[in-house]
Amino acid sequence: MSRKPHVETITSKANPLVKDIAAVRRSNRRRRSEGITIVEGFKILGLAMDAGSEPVTVLYDEHRTHDDELPLLD
Repeated sequence: MSRKPHVETITSKANPLVKDIAAVRRSNRRRRSEGITIVEGFKILGLAMDAGSEPVTVLYDEHRTHDDELPLLD
């Protein structure tokens, strides 16, 4: 991966990033116009990256993430 995705600790659903991603998830028009793809899960993220996609932002629950998944973010 040529650049690291944006990673930050999210502590609340009121976080502006969470609100924006939720809005993008609900809007097909915005996803198409901005060229955004949303994937859920490290397995799908890995497949997308193998196909040449570069994540810009990754949200994950550190309590549900396995240690072998985290290298995808490096």
